[in-house]
Parts: sequence; structure tokens; C-alpha cells
Amino acid sequence: MQVRLLVPGLKAVNREWMKNLSSSLDSSWLSIEYPWWNNDEAEINIEPVIDAMTEANPDIVIAKSIGTLFTSIALNRGLISPKYIVFLGVPKKAISEEEYGEILTAIGDEDSSFLIIQQTNDFLGSFAEICESVKVESLDLFEINGSDHLYDDFIKISEKINNWGDVQVNNHRQSTR
Repeated sequence: MQVRLLVPGLKAVNREWMKNLSSSLDSSWLSIEYPWWNNDEAEINIEPVIDAMTEANPDIVIAKSIGTLFTSIALNRGLISPKYIVFLGVPKKAISEEEYGEILTAIGDEDSSFLIIQQTNDFLGSFAEICESVKVESLDLFEINGSDHLYDDFIKISEKINNWGDVQVNNHRQSTR
């Protein structure tokens, strides 16, 4: 059985986002809950998040916003090795160049298939801006209307993920025969 993991954005409102996305997808998903969601004063410490991701040992990851950075760090450290990774709303303008470099390095991982879903005018990084900086041929990029960084068109997003996943899984099965 495949382990499917959702890695959300920074704020606690993403609990609801995860529930909505999970219910619109075709299978059950584990979800990361950040320790700082329960305490507004808590410091953001990614190590417990990385530990939870490592413990889950996911085959498929869907990460939103800052979750794309956390996923990239775990992947680059060699702590997770999912076959399929979906990034929604890569927050290029909200993170440092070094952190964005972590994401670009992860996207270049040859052992994982990547899909990036980015809003046309996402204020944290538009579709065009992400396309400009990503130079990986095996990457799939999908543009979705919007500019608010919410990624709440769950029907369109889940259709794209499910269709992409079927193609990727079918190709993987064919290549292992």
C-alpha cells in the first residue's frame, strides 16, 4: 500500500485546506500538523516536521507553499524518497535564495517525478517566474488561474493530480515489467 502524505502551508488555516484537498482526491492521505499551529507564540522549528515526514516514509507527497521547502529539505538530506511529488504554490518570493535553491535542487532529483501547480499570478511567485527558474526536462508544470496563493479550486487540482498520477503510475508499471 502506498503512503500518501500532505505537507501544508505555514498557517493553521491549512488544516481545513488539507481536509478539503484530501476529500477531493481518490484515496486516503496522511497529513502533517505543525507544532506551531497550536501556539501562536511557538517558534517555527522544522526538525519535528522533517522527523514526521521521515517516519511516514511517503511514496507520494503533495506539498503546499512552505511545505514545498520542508519536503525539499527532507528529500535533499536523503531522509525521504517518494516516487511522486506534487508542489502547489512554490513560495519563491517568501523564502531566501538559499531556501529556493533547496527547492530547485530537490526538483532535479532523478528518482522522483515532479508536478508543480502554480497560479498564473501567485503573489509569492507567478507561474512564469517559476517556469523561468526551473530547468528540469522531466518536470511537469501546470498553470492554474489565480493570484491569492490559496489553491482552493480543489476540483481542478484533484483532477490534475489524479490524471497525472495515473500516467506516472502506469508508466512506472510498464517500465518495471
